[in-house]
Amino acid sequence: MSTQSVTKQAFLAELNRRKDELVKLCCDLVRIPSENPPGDTTEVAEFLTTYVEGKGIKVNRYEPKKGLPILLATIEGLRQRPNLVLNAHMDEFVAEVGKPWVYCPFAGEVRNGRILGRGASDMKGGLSASLFAFTLVKELGIRLQGQLTLTLVSDEETGGKWGAEWLLDNVQEACGDACLSGEPTGTDQVVIGEKGANWFSLTASGKSTHAAYSMAANTIEMVAKALVVAQGLQELRGAVPSDIMHIVEESKKAAEAKFGKGAGRNVDHIVVSAGTIRGGVKVNMVPAYCEAQLDTRAPWGISSNQIGSELKRMLGEAGLEEVKCEFIIRNEPTYTSPNDRLVQVVAENVKTQTGSEPRITLAPWFTDTRFFRRKEIPSVVLGPKDYGMAAENEYITVEDLLTVARVHAGTIVDYFAA
Repeated sequence: MSTQSVTKQAFLAELNRRKDELVKLCCDLVRIPSENPPGDTTEVAEFLTTYVEGKGIKVNRYEPKKGLPILLATIEGLRQRPNLVLNAHMDEFVAEVGKPWVYCPFAGEVRNGRILGRGASDMKGGLSASLFAFTLVKELGIRLQGQLTLTLVSDEETGGKWGAEWLLDNVQEACGDACLSGEPTGTDQVVIGEKGANWFSLTASGKSTHAAYSMAANTIEMVAKALVVAQGLQELRGAVPSDIMHIVEESKKAAEAKFGKGAGRNVDHIVVSAGTIRGGVKVNMVPAYCEAQLDTRAPWGISSNQIGSELKRMLGEAGLEEVKCEFIIRNEPTYTSPNDRLVQVVAENVKTQTGSEPRITLAPWFTDTRFFRRKEIPSVVLGPKDYGMAAENEYITVEDLLTVARVHAGTIVDYFAA
């Protein structure tokens, strides 16, 4: 039996022995609100700093924008490279969704094998799994063949400009050779890529007058028509890269299995959704201004430039040239090769822990791993299955949390194996 396998066995055995500590860590994090908006993660960052430094690991803190701290910690190995990055975000969706919760949104308690509360799935469960595995490496004195880096960021839920994007652009140590994220996926799939996310602002300006007499253009009506026109983006097509065509088909099957018949279309088609609209000040006044924000998700083979150009063309053809169309954020579709070593290592550890071969899939949503892929850093997402994410009564299962932690721990050891 190799030294490598003995180390891995001891690592996993210790994790299993201390599983109650892992569950408590997750519960403690859920009890600390870090809703975005407003996005302030100061309190949870202070908790995490104390936790990591309590294990004898130095934490570097950055704060490119007030209230949005970023934490980075490293465990040096026998060599500086390779550098495996474990990435997680500290912010979470708002708890108020217009429907009552059965339990306190920040319960942070275990009932019937479930860890309850906002952020449990997105992503304090995955954060806890990565963090616990990371600190155990230090506690057990495991000497890896390379460097292990932990990055805990803010601002993920509102685009990542002041979180992972800033960190990778400004701190070289965060730009590792591979990245593993614990964003919610479920342990039946390994996510290797994400659709492009492009958000637009559609605005119309006019003249405010009395509704009973005016013949002026109504800006709300103009923007409403523009939103209808924007649905035509769903007919735009691109060429899917040949090396992931089979992965696209697998991803469609996974979406159908999770969300029901027809959900697979969301994988390889553009999805368009109007998220907000505001305009007008009074019912009997013609509004002088209206703005809507539009979310589009583009599959592999379609660029943000294509979407922006097509949207402007369609608005012009519809006689809506006066509706101004601007990017809020723009992200290209990204993916890591299914043949990459990190993908294979994570998949093998999922199989070991669950007894089943996981699907290699692509996601219709986005995570901070897109920033790593932009810099050609292979990146994989594997986290607990989400229940109630962005809705009421969010939770994850204890079993999923433990499985994800074991997969992350096993991946750490195997990634650095010769």
